[in-house]
Amino acid sequence: MKIDISGAENVLVPKGTDNAPIRQAFELATGLEIPSFTDGKDSANSQGVMYWNIKAKDIPALVGAGFAEVGVTGTDNCVEYEPVGSSEYRIEVVGKKIGIFSLLGASESIPLINQYIQRSARNYKVATSFPRLLRSCAAERQLSIEPASVQVSGSVEAMKTLLKVPLAADLVVTGGTARANGLEVVCGLREIKPAILVRS
Repeated sequence: MKIDISGAENVLVPKGTDNAPIRQAFELATGLEIPSFTDGKDSANSQGVMYWNIKAKDIPALVGAGFAEVGVTGTDNCVEYEPVGSSEYRIEVVGKKIGIFSLLGASESIPLINQYIQRSARNYKVATSFPRLLRSCAAERQLSIEPASVQVSGSVEAMKTLLKVPLAADLVVTGGTARANGLEVVCGLREIKPAILVRS
């Protein structure tokens, strides 16, 4: 089923090669082709529609505030950066999963970690760039975890050690970055998929 975005004047798409699956899912779901952004420009016109090449995390707030009629990002960003108050858009989840938001820990301590996070009276701190998403997953799964007191914007696998917390949570696609930092998946918290935001 095609998603109709006719009437949209501005469409926000996520920049970066790691967002290619999200862009492809948008094209398949709408039947539209995202134009190329050339000469360092972050905007391009295609068939009377302006496409804006911006950071994925900024898309929910910009669509919510009415600066664009349509945006595409991951469901992780939809949760983490949803505008405060009522959202003026609907979310259409499209395409296949792009990864799993996962809890990461030192491989030798995974059995012990699993036991503690499910039965502990105290919450274990987690290094993450997605504190709101982590809280949502923790409540949903009744896990004794909470974001570390310092929010980081990336490299959470390394931040786990720097912040002296037992766990990290991040989007895992192949697990290569986690393994390179001596971490393994403790448990998958939520599948992340592409999502098209359409303003009401």
